[in-house]
Amino acid sequence: MKDCILVVDEDETSRLQLQNILQDAGYICWPACDVDSARLKLEEARPTIILLDWYQSGLSSLEFLRYLRKKVSLLAIPVIIISDRKNELERIAALEIGADDFLDKPISPGELVARLQAILRRIDNRYSGDYIELAGLRIELLNYKVFAGPSFTQLDIGRMAFQLLVFLTINPEKVFSRDELVENVWGMESNVNKRTVDVHVRYLRRDLAKTGHDKHLQTVRGCGYRFSLKV
Repeated sequence: MKDCILVVDEDETSRLQLQNILQDAGYICWPACDVDSARLKLEEARPTIILLDWYQSGLSSLEFLRYLRKKVSLLAIPVIIISDRKNELERIAALEIGADDFLDKPISPGELVARLQAILRRIDNRYSGDYIELAGLRIELLNYKVFAGPSFTQLDIGRMAFQLLVFLTINPEKVFSRDELVENVWGMESNVNKRTVDVHVRYLRRDLAKTGHDKHLQTVRGCGYRFSLKV
């Protein structure tokens, strides 16, 4: 099956150029003239990668990126920001929120295809867009279900503990502070505090303990939490 690339760009000329490059390279292109159109498309299907133009007249590219990184079913989709603005602070902000790469305009067809191929090489079978498979767990993103072990034992995990598990398994081995978990799982606009994070970690450990997977959810003293394959 060909990889599908969602192109979000308000400029029609730029959008058509990207579409031609992608189709010539053998990709399927899903064009979107703005982020609202992109969100509607994402409700119907999930692309392999998203190309997101920096300039958006409505919802900003950073706000849209935050939306992608907070929605469980979209977390695993890589995002490349395309821009004609060489602003280091903007790039840092996008990367911190969750952009996977930056590409400068005018677009070089060869470089674009090379960047896409590099990201595709990093994507493995753990992340299909619909589910995550890691450490003997199968996490189904669309129906909020978790199965463990070769017998596919279903684990009963609460909604927020599920989102916490998804975020940590999308980023295996990486340690996140409580503040970072609040921002990425609950969102900065929420009233969640660090104590709430500890409570949900405890709930998640309890649920994973039924099949022995709690050992993967590790506390790094003085730093935070991680999901690790090294047990």
